[in-house]
Order: sequence, then C-alpha cells, then structure tokens
Amino acid sequence: MHRILNVLKIFRVMLASALQANRDAAGLERAEAWRRRSRQLHAGCARLCEQANIRVRVEGTIPKRTGMLVVANHFGVLDPIVLTAATPMAPVARADLQRWPFVGDVAVSHGMIPVERERRTAALSFVERVGERLAAGLNVLVFPEGHTSEAREVRPFKTGVFEAASGWAGGLVLPAYLSIDQVEGDAADDEARRRVVWLEHTPFWAHVWSLAGLRSLEYTVHFGEPIPAEGRNRKELAQVARNAVEDLRLSLHPSRA
Repeated sequence: MHRILNVLKIFRVMLASALQANRDAAGLERAEAWRRRSRQLHAGCARLCEQANIRVRVEGTIPKRTGMLVVANHFGVLDPIVLTAATPMAPVARADLQRWPFVGDVAVSHGMIPVERERRTAALSFVERVGERLAAGLNVLVFPEGHTSEAREVRPFKTGVFEAASGWAGGLVLPAYLSIDQVEGDAADDEARRRVVWLEHTPFWAHVWSLAGLRSLEYTVHFGEPIPAEGRNRKELAQVARNAVEDLRLSLHPSRA
C-alpha cells in the first residue's frame, strides 16, 4: 500500500506542476517562457521530494549568476529531480522520454531539452538548443557520463554538449557531485546504494516501482567551483569538468581513489 500511495503522490505532484508550468508560460516570449518553466520545475521537484520523504542537502555555493552548464554524475532516475530541487535548471534528457505516457507530457511542460545520443545528425540542433537556453540565462543540467552506473568513480564525459559552452567568453561550467547518504535511515553502503541505482537492463518502470517502496532517502548535492569555458575547446572542457566532479567525490571518499 505504501508503494501505491507513493506512486500516486508522485503522479499528482508532477501533473499539478506541469499544468502550472503551462499556465505560467502561456503567451510569453520564448526565453521568458523557458525561465518560467525552469522555475516551476524547481518548485515541483522540491515539492515532490518533500512528499516522497526525500531529504536534499546542498554543500558548496551556488553562484548567483545564471546561464551555466551544470554537469553531474548519474546513477538513478531520481538524480535530475534531486538536483533540480536544489536550484532552478533546465534538464537534458533522452529524446524518447517525450513519447512515454504521462512522463513525456510532464517533461515537455517543464522545458526538458531532448537529446538523441544515437543520431549524430541531431547533435548540431541539440547543441543549438542548449546554447539558446544558456544565452537566455537558464542553468542547463546535463549528465555527460551518458548512462547511469553503480560505479562510484565518475566515468569519462561525452563531449558533445560542451560545444554549447566551449570558448564562450564569460561562459561557466558548474561541477556537481550527487551522493546518496542514507536509504531508509541506514548509511548508504554499497548494498543500500544499489537499491537506488538504475542498474543496466532494468526497465524504467520497474526501477520507479522499486524506488516507490522506499520510505526515506537522503541526498547531498555538492557544488564545486565554476570552471571558465573561455579558451577551452569542448574536449578540454569535458575533461576538466569530469576531473572536477571526480575531485568532489574523492574529497568525500579519499579511501576510494
């Protein structure tokens, strides 16, 4: 029963947030509509975390300026929700999400930026969309590892999205490391952490159903120092950003270097 109630609460909160995002953005010019959707997504994700008993702490300073590319590690379906609950952002997500029942409509209403990783020909338009959001003053959230993993070490970053920020005078990349600290009141050792990780070959809805059975979760979002994009190409920027996220991890777990 707890699992079913949790799923119903999640659906109710995200549907209400999506409807509010559409109302807020109606009739506005494009850039302002993006900003309104981003702010509503932040509010909706914060509300969802509260309803689902997910505690989110923030370590480090979130710069007051906007228009930053925010890059983070990725291990589960809750990652974009937890990170966006910390601060307003426009998340990048797999393009096929738009075709999923309910989830697709919610994602589009909140201003998700779709990426088709398997189609190289779509890369240019994706980079343009990210660049437009950055220029409009939105922080854009991306998971450059590409896929979720139970590995603690931050994997190599895919470089495509960094083209939107590379060489841009005044452009910034903000590294973030997301840690799961407690699962149902227990310290998140490897076994407990595995209950939250979206393991390879696990269907999306099976992962969501498993998460809905958890009574409480505690995360911390660790923000690092912004990385200047000026003077760096996309590959250099991706490497520097990956190392910054990994350094955040190692500062928490030096014995796991």
